[in-house]
Amino acid sequence: MDAATVRQALATAFPALRVTACHYLSEGWDSSAWLVNHTLIFRFPKRAEVAACLRREIALLPALAEALPVPIAHFTYVAPSGAPTDPALPFVGYRKLEGVFLDTAPKFLHPASPLLPPLAAFLRALHAFPHDRAVAAGVPAATWDTWVAHWHTFAARTMHDDDPALDPPTRAWVATFRAAFLAELTLAARPLALTHHDLALEHILADPTGTRITGVIDWGDLALGDPALDFAGFAGSCDAATLTALLTAYGPVDDGFRRRAIWYARLAPFHLLHFGLHTGDAATIAEGYAAIRRAAQGL
Repeated sequence: MDAATVRQALATAFPALRVTACHYLSEGWDSSAWLVNHTLIFRFPKRAEVAACLRREIALLPALAEALPVPIAHFTYVAPSGAPTDPALPFVGYRKLEGVFLDTAPKFLHPASPLLPPLAAFLRALHAFPHDRAVAAGVPAATWDTWVAHWHTFAARTMHDDDPALDPPTRAWVATFRAAFLAELTLAARPLALTHHDLALEHILADPTGTRITGVIDWGDLALGDPALDFAGFAGSCDAATLTALLTAYGPVDDGFRRRAIWYARLAPFHLLHFGLHTGDAATIAEGYAAIRRAAQGL
């Protein structure tokens, strides 16, 4: 995919849009993003399964935008098909949200940060969104049992205690980690909530002074799940005092909620391996195994 193919896709889908500039912006596991006319971001799914998630966003984000106290993407341009990655796939465009991504400004997150109350308010509003409205927009229905079953399947794929790619001490660590994580999930059934499901710090924008949240992006993984998952990005990137302050502002939560947030944060190396296995990408698989080895060594 290059600028010429993006321009052609835009001209076909949106003939009234005059494209004066078109630049590659970034990409993640699921989509690539292009900056058009310096103010618009167009997102193109990489695979058919991602397109299904994008259709969910198209259906649900307008309602979420009304319910949430922070800005999110408004899809001004929706093409049912014609993506340069695959002409059968949809793609969308929206006005760029301005701000600094929190992963590039760790100094903004501390126990007294003015960002914590609005982050907590955002998470409370998201987790209070009605399940029936989410399901009507295409989010799969779920129960705590299906949530736990999902993680058992995930563990069966990524946490083998006989994996020949890992040395014996790392395999032993993986076995202990897997057993403890799954045991945590089976302690008690918990209420589910609509979750962002990928709330890493690189998906949250703040103003340059670090006093206001200016946007939350990348909603492709929306799901009914454990609301503690949406704190994993903070549990993995912030100190304990900052996580405590955020949970207190969000509250009330019990100790199990905090523990699960930390467990979900510790799954990051296994997510990397899972994605590599899912896509068959040898380099990503190798990165996943390397990250698991580092985790086993406490690095």
